[in-house]
Amino acid sequence: MKTVYLLRHGEALHNLVDKGAGSYERRRDPSLADPPLTDKGTSQALAARDLLEKALSERGEGKFDAIVSSTLQRALQTAELAMLPLKAENAPVIALDQMVEIQCDDVWNESRHKDEVQRDWPSWELEFAASEATHPFRLLDTAQSLIRRAEFVWNYLMQLPGSVIGVAAHGCILFFLSRRIAASKGHRMPPFKEDRWQNGEVRRYILPPADGMAMTWTEYGGYLDMMDYDFYNRYHRRASFVNVARLRGFEAEIWWLAAEWRWSRCDSEIEAELEKIEVANSFSFPSFLSAEAIAKCCFARIKA
Repeated sequence: MKTVYLLRHGEALHNLVDKGAGSYERRRDPSLADPPLTDKGTSQALAARDLLEKALSERGEGKFDAIVSSTLQRALQTAELAMLPLKAENAPVIALDQMVEIQCDDVWNESRHKDEVQRDWPSWELEFAASEATHPFRLLDTAQSLIRRAEFVWNYLMQLPGSVIGVAAHGCILFFLSRRIAASKGHRMPPFKEDRWQNGEVRRYILPPADGMAMTWTEYGGYLDMMDYDFYNRYHRRASFVNVARLRGFEAEIWWLAAEWRWSRCDSEIEAELEKIEVANSFSFPSFLSAEAIAKCCFARIKA
């Protein structure tokens, strides 16, 4: 068993523009790639440090035996402000690519290449489990690949030295990780609308040994609130279809990609089209693209 303090990054520049009118159009704005913390986000990280210091002291847990962050700037900045001052001497600080935010074509979430992270964050050890091979395009995370990433992170944390681990990451991957751990115990967690990870929020978990399962989306979904399952199931089906379209070269023909399609809870025209294609057996996900392969292709280096 390990004690893990999970921390969502502080507010970053993209959080000011990633919702509301025009947000879908801004998703590819190069000025928003790997955004830094805002002044508010910096304050949130410093407040998290105070909270963590108090929690570690009151529970007699001392210092962090290891610190792990996503490879994105906003998580690394948050970890350096909130967690590094509280680490034990010689404790490893690790940037892990599999902890980046959901890969769904938002430029602010896209994983950075290993050499770029090494250049900008030389004091961090880098763990890049994903493929660095050249690939013609990125694939989108699906609900299934997010489960695989959560399971990878869980296993990775359990293998670290020491008993108290600090983790700085992102809302969606923390959602999937916390619910995957709860599912291993047969527990349900509150619905997203009541349990959303806030910027700078800290939660303490007792991390059990990994259960060794490769949980399917259907199994995992059974532990979610019905509205959360409906939401992510819609996204899962649509993202899977877009991945196939990219592989087979007909993405440009998908009319509904012109507007926000990922997070709408209900769009009868999109759902009707997907059902029609599935019934006609013209949509089949290539067998070589398992959830593990998708998780790797999401991070693959793009051909020039």
